[in-house]
Amino acid sequence: MAEDGRTAADLIEKTDFDMAILDIMLPGLDGYDLLASLKPQGVPVIFLTAKSAVKDRVLGLRLGADDYITKPFVPVEVLARVRSQLR
Repeated sequence: MAEDGRTAADLIEKTDFDMAILDIMLPGLDGYDLLASLKPQGVPVIFLTAKSAVKDRVLGLRLGADDYITKPFVPVEVLARVRSQLR
């Protein structure tokens, strides 16, 4: 878990992840930048964000996110989507 994009980027460089759940609006590096560093590693990425406009959802998916969930969210749905991506 990271509270800002720079910390997340450092963790991405040092750790192998099975999946990442990213917010788009992070201080430092945003979720789009982090997505770009995760996709070459083949790590599934789910955006979990307050950016709910269609243009934002389409952009996130077009850039390579595997799923896109908007806030507010239902935890059981997030868990189901995580399990789906890890299958």
